[in-house]
Amino acid sequence: ITNEKPVGKKDFFYKGKPRTFDVYEIPLKFLLFNPENGRIASLNKEYEQINGQSLNSLPEKERTDIIASWLYQKNKDRNDKTYEDIKIKGQMEPGVVTIDGLIVDGNRRFMTLRRIQKEDGVDKYYKAVILNHSYEDSDYVLDIKKLETSIQMGADDKLGFDPIEKYLKVKDFRENFKNQISDKEIAIDMGLKDESEVIQLHDIAKLMERYLKFCHMPNMYTVISKQEDLFINLDKVYKLYEKGKGKVTWTPEPDDLNDFLNVAFYTIRYIYNKKNSFDDTTVKKV
Repeated sequence: ITNEKPVGKKDFFYKGKPRTFDVYEIPLKFLLFNPENGRIASLNKEYEQINGQSLNSLPEKERTDIIASWLYQKNKDRNDKTYEDIKIKGQMEPGVVTIDGLIVDGNRRFMTLRRIQKEDGVDKYYKAVILNHSYEDSDYVLDIKKLETSIQMGADDKLGFDPIEKYLKVKDFRENFKNQISDKEIAIDMGLKDESEVIQLHDIAKLMERYLKFCHMPNMYTVISKQEDLFINLDKVYKLYEKGKGKVTWTPEPDDLNDFLNVAFYTIRYIYNKKNSFDDTTVKKV
């Protein structure tokens, strides 16, 4: 910022109002992947559960290699197309980084430029807005997370998130920033319909968390990555039974609801273990 001239401008809605930022070309050696990136939230939690340590505790190179692999494996075909596009045209869309060099938005572009730099043996530069705060600044961490979310999940939505990640994002906002952000703000930042969808996603996230604990697999979100529909339907039926509606002819007691969830969880687990020989739609109808 001090020594180099901006190469462009970029507009963002940040800290409550539209703002215009300078864009700089930054040597890749000054930048790092963000372990808190919303695209890899489930993998981050799972890694910590399995290994008993967070990504942040790893040496820089090891952490960087792991995140790069996760991001690439998330969508190989799309990442290969991005590689070809940047290889020919260069980086057209600037990213966003914190004052200490963590990528807020544009991890995939950063991953691609690192790959090109390694193959070509020539230093590459990453075009980005540089925020004057970091994730270490407790007074600004919510603002940074909101910016990341609005770019990646709101109006932009360039690639989209895996199904599980959106539930974890809502859960993070509603539980860790409870008195700092409204459901309406969450809905706007995530491109959701309204506050009711925020509440629904949080309820489903809690069901997912409860299921994984039931199976003695806390934070192992990859085991339910393809079972989103089952949890959506379970949430709907559970809420009907809770109100004494649906197929029941009485108002269930808490023990009845708990028994229902246990049966549902055993059924979902059975589907996971027998996924090649069992039709998921049968369970949805039940």
